Amino acid sequence: MNELITTAIALGASTITSLVTFLFTRRKYLAEVKGSDLENLQKSLQIYIDIVEDNKKRIDLYQAEIERCNKEVFALRTENRDLRNQLQSLSLQIIRQSKPNYNHAPNT
Repeated sequence: MNELITTAIALGASTITSLVTFLFTRRKYLAEVKGSDLENLQKSLQIYIDIVEDNKKRIDLYQAEIERCNKEVFALRTENRDLRNQLQSLSLQIIRQSKPNYNHAPNT
């Protein structure tokens, strides 16, 4: 009978010890998983931050290039308008010079 009681106490003690060990181990495991998840989230977030910063730099470069191109287009349009005005003025001069002048009396 003593052996049965001793066996029951040993079995109960080992069961309680196993249960307590399981609970503490489980808590530790869950804490490690949460920590690992947090680390992975921080790494992912840093990757996205880097992507956003790189895209911002690219957008700034493209905006500067667009501004430069717009200024160049404006300058070229202005030059084109001036050249067309000059061409029209020269064309009128040529037309005037090629018309006979009837205002002068012929020499006879």
